[in-house]
Amino acid sequence: MTGSPQVAQTTLPPNPVSVGQARAFVARTLVGRGLGDTGLAELLVSELVTNVVLHAGTDVELRVAASGDQVRVEVSDTSPAMPAIRHFGVEAGTGRGMMLVEALASDWGADPRPGGKTVWFTLTDLVAV
Repeated sequence: MTGSPQVAQTTLPPNPVSVGQARAFVARTLVGRGLGDTGLAELLVSELVTNVVLHAGTDVELRVAASGDQVRVEVSDTSPAMPAIRHFGVEAGTGRGMMLVEALASDWGADPRPGGKTVWFTLTDLVAV
């Protein structure tokens, strides 16, 4: 990211409603920074927050850092279990979230931290409004 990023953060409870709240938070944050094409960021954050709700069951710490036409979204929880990309058959109804993140994000990763982990993705060349 170039320049000093503008950062927004929130904490959400570990329930399914938080997925929609995370999408709305990311959209508001990006639009507030003059970035209008929020759909991809909303999709990817929903995948990461869904993973926390389903697998970690802990509060979700959500951080959005935007600078210029780039954004980095971080989702942290208190589970030490790192995400894995799994390959499922075409009939599987779930399990493709990290595959989507890997395929659609400019970059992504997972970093252990004291008391848990942070999973993040970046998007570049976002359209300004």
